[in-house]
Amino acid sequence: MAIKEEGNSKMKWGKCNNVYTNTRTRPYYSRRCKSSLTKFDSLPDELVFEILLLLSPKDIHNGARLVCKKWYETVHTRIFRYEHIRRSTVGILILKSYCEYPFFVAMREGRVEVSKLRYKFGIESTVWSSCNGLILDFDSKKRKALYTLNPATKRRFNLPPFPSQWEDHNYYYSGIAYAEASMEYKVVRTYYSCSKRNCVILTVGVDECWRSVDAEHLSDAARKSLRDIPLTTDGFVHWFGRNDVVTLNVETEFLTENTVPRGYGEGLKYYLSMGSSLTSVVACSEFSWEVFELIRETGGWRKMHTIDLERQRCKIERFVGECCGTLVRPSNIVLKPRGWLNEEVLVFHVFPSRVCVLYGVGTRETDFFELDSDSYYYCFEVHRNRF
Repeated sequence: MAIKEEGNSKMKWGKCNNVYTNTRTRPYYSRRCKSSLTKFDSLPDELVFEILLLLSPKDIHNGARLVCKKWYETVHTRIFRYEHIRRSTVGILILKSYCEYPFFVAMREGRVEVSKLRYKFGIESTVWSSCNGLILDFDSKKRKALYTLNPATKRRFNLPPFPSQWEDHNYYYSGIAYAEASMEYKVVRTYYSCSKRNCVILTVGVDECWRSVDAEHLSDAARKSLRDIPLTTDGFVHWFGRNDVVTLNVETEFLTENTVPRGYGEGLKYYLSMGSSLTSVVACSEFSWEVFELIRETGGWRKMHTIDLERQRCKIERFVGECCGTLVRPSNIVLKPRGWLNEEVLVFHVFPSRVCVLYGVGTRETDFFELDSDSYYYCFEVHRNRF
């Protein structure tokens, strides 16, 4: 798998130290392109719509929407936003420190590309979840303050505060998901009260206060899983316990309870989003895993892949040694599955190093890329780079 650097057509295999950024910053102004604008005015609306969809989120926000009223209104319609999301690139956002630019890893035309988003998260920020390009962020300086953020356009939307009667409760984590039928974003948050874990929900841009989600029908073991970090797939938010998976359908706002893959109750499991579905990557040994997919209709699990990197161990350890020197002992590394790229490539973080491994489940090929530095604290989130 090749890693491409923007601004350089040369394809590099294996080790990749550099990343690319979109350097185009000049906005479009009608006074500079009056004749071109006249030509665009003669084009059918459907063709202009398609042309605007080809632009990057940054070019739309900084330039195209400023050209004229017609373009501004076009890019702000619900149908344009929906179509831009549908065609946008799905990848993995990688953050270490909130004073650094995050990495964005994605697949385009069969190639893996590594870039950096030109947005720095505040030192008081804590990224909890991502959905359709919107990040759910938590400001630890302002107690319990939540907001949504689009790092491509730098637009931020503050969410309503929590009711005063909940001030003394212990809050856990939050998640954001998109209800496609109603075309609404919803944020969920869990908290501890009266010896029980509870859940509240909010429709972004609609609700002015939080609403309770009924969790009384869940078992005690399943309800305990609500204290963990949630994971978002299309239209659903999931929490994970030792033997249970709790899923919230954000459209119906109903919680369901499922078991983990049978025979793997005590095994080390990593839960990853494939966008439309949830997968469980179960460790069988240090360098082998079984991959299962949750079937929504039945709540059962379907086996998808068996991954065995034992034969690649020496190659991985050698690459880590070349990159990290004596800072990380290759014999002490742990491969942690962190995310999917187009359901074709599984990304592993070689913990606690700066190295990530790309594994093609169909081709069984491996490749590598490097982050800025060795760290225990990298965070990986599925993310769309959209307007």
